[in-house]
Amino acid sequence: MFKGGFSTITKPLLGTEPKFYTEKMILPYSQEQLYNVVSDVDNYKNFVPWCIDSSVFLETKKEILGQNGKVSQVQAALKIGFKQFSEKYTSTVEMHEHSKVSSTSIDSLLFKKLISTWTFTPVENTNVNDNTKNLENSGPERKSFLPINPVIQKQIEQCPDIQKPELGTWVIFEIEFEFRSAIYSYTSKLFFDQVCKKMIGAFTARCSKLYNKTN
Repeated sequence: MFKGGFSTITKPLLGTEPKFYTEKMILPYSQEQLYNVVSDVDNYKNFVPWCIDSSVFLETKKEILGQNGKVSQVQAALKIGFKQFSEKYTSTVEMHEHSKVSSTSIDSLLFKKLISTWTFTPVENTNVNDNTKNLENSGPERKSFLPINPVIQKQIEQCPDIQKPELGTWVIFEIEFEFRSAIYSYTSKLFFDQVCKKMIGAFTARCSKLYNKTN
């Protein structure tokens, strides 16, 4: 099961535009397995497309007890390179144990804003239905559904466990970004939806490799 989308808020042609990409799916992995892959920022350089380098500053790690469990916060550096886009920047990564991972860029010269969030909810938890309904009703400024991601769909079709809902997890991925450059903002319309899809496909492929869920 999959829905994904990429949209922009309309602004003058010469200005920058905040962009939103949202994708939701059921994957045949546990909440903990998916969380472990996404929160393993130090290893992004080994499997995330266009990530040239990644490192976590362990000395910045903080832990607090949130309402739904442990919350960890750490800073990490990422170096990315794609077409004419290239940058190294630092993000604050916030990890809600097994349920959510969010990342916010704090010193990017390329992006005015860059925030990504992964949310994981067991399929049997009906609360996720409310979340996905809210997403579907969030309006055209927040999402615009695109055709199914073929990488994810192939992995799901090859995995018999997806027929057992109690073994699956609802995954919602959201990213909000805005370039500082109007030229980059305009150019990104041409390919950034597919970039996001390929990145998400890389995370599902990583799960497949680690947890042996596909052929």
